[in-house]
Amino acid sequence: MHDSTVANCILVTFLGDASMTAQDRARVVELWIRVAEECRGLGNFCSLHTILSALQSPAIARLQDTWGQVSRESSRTWKKWVRREKRVSRELLVQEATSVLKTAERARQGAQERQRQQGVVPSLVTFFHSLELLDATMEDYVE
Repeated sequence: MHDSTVANCILVTFLGDASMTAQDRARVVELWIRVAEECRGLGNFCSLHTILSALQSPAIARLQDTWGQVSRESSRTWKKWVRREKRVSRELLVQEATSVLKTAERARQGAQERQRQQGVVPSLVTFFHSLELLDATMEDYVE
């Protein structure tokens, strides 16, 4: 099953029945958090990530009455995972961006050498793309 299929299944458990109350949906949140805990225990991080992503989707995240009725224990577990997920995602992005920048730097150096021989102005598109990617994903720490 594809991740999008699983995520859609999770969405349907929340939104498929219009007669569900916020309390009913809170029990569903708690159920999915328990499923995510089991996935983590089994080392199935792909499914864990899919569940976390689905629960963070706008359709579910905006259900404030529902999230307000989730048990404290489940809520604490959820918040801990979201913080960890953001940190890991940021670290992976930085690693990827660093790799892209190193590759681009090597390519630029080679291209610069060729351009010196040919008299061509170098392109900055690769650098701007990498900087734009970093800017879009990194948090601002300056107020």
